[in-house]
Amino acid sequence: MLLPNPLSPCYWVPMMDALDQAIEAKRLEIARMRSRMEILSAELAALEFAAHARPPTNGRGEANNGSRTVQSIGRSGAGRRPGAISHQWRSILAAVYSSGAAQSYEGIRSIASNMGTSIAPSSVRDRVRSLVDNEFMTGSPESGFIVTEVAAKRFGFAKENAPPEGGAEFGEGSPSPDDLLIMK
Repeated sequence: MLLPNPLSPCYWVPMMDALDQAIEAKRLEIARMRSRMEILSAELAALEFAAHARPPTNGRGEANNGSRTVQSIGRSGAGRRPGAISHQWRSILAAVYSSGAAQSYEGIRSIASNMGTSIAPSSVRDRVRSLVDNEFMTGSPESGFIVTEVAAKRFGFAKENAPPEGGAEFGEGSPSPDDLLIMK
């Protein structure tokens, strides 16, 4: 049966049954989705372009220009400074430093536990990575981590059984083993 359609160039069109209507609805849906995909593709291309155009960062939102103290714009100056660590972690670092041995993540966690601090393994990994980034520790998960001399000087750590400054173990004013080598 033919029905009049005033929008068609041909005034008479065949009548659509339910299946024809479902097909036409799917065609319309596909056309809308293609249009939406084109918009999303353009947005994605713009975001990717912007990502390639931005300056490199160090992962904390700070510009990576060689300076370790660059702060993001708009920071009020309140809060912890880069490289600041809690007293709890200073104590843990001091214990690791005084041991003189490279420590694994589990070893560091064990030291913390012996000091009465319960820390999750993931927290130890995250904190050690941060300490390595701030040059307070060095090493790798395979070989273990040690506390750097930078951290020892900054926080005033001392190793167990370390000789006092100036070779005092040989008596005041007596030459150190290094001095004996030079005297030859």
